[in-house]
Amino acid sequence: PYPPLALLACVSLGFAVCCFWPTSLGMASDRFPHGGAFMFGILAASGNTGCMVMPWVIGAVAEKTTLSLGLASLVVCPILMTAILVAMRVRLARRSTDGRTAPAVATKSQALD
Repeated sequence: PYPPLALLACVSLGFAVCCFWPTSLGMASDRFPHGGAFMFGILAASGNTGCMVMPWVIGAVAEKTTLSLGLASLVVCPILMTAILVAMRVRLARRSTDGRTAPAVATKSQALD
């Protein structure tokens, strides 16, 4: 009902999400130091795909229903991301309890020692 408030919410979301990209690149390069250009290319392609697909999904849903439902379809992304992260965590926990050790990631304090 308040367009300026909705616009402020969208801008706030954009600023909050913009932190994920450099963080993802930094974590990937720490975890896989020899990943090279291929790894960064895959990360960039995945990010660009998400940036292309989600506005299309919102528009498609909004065209068939209402704009409110189109914007509500954005809820799929955080739910899907949460499910993927939980599955990754469970897999990592199983791997460490099976006797196979998970790849160690050095923290900045360990790297400085």
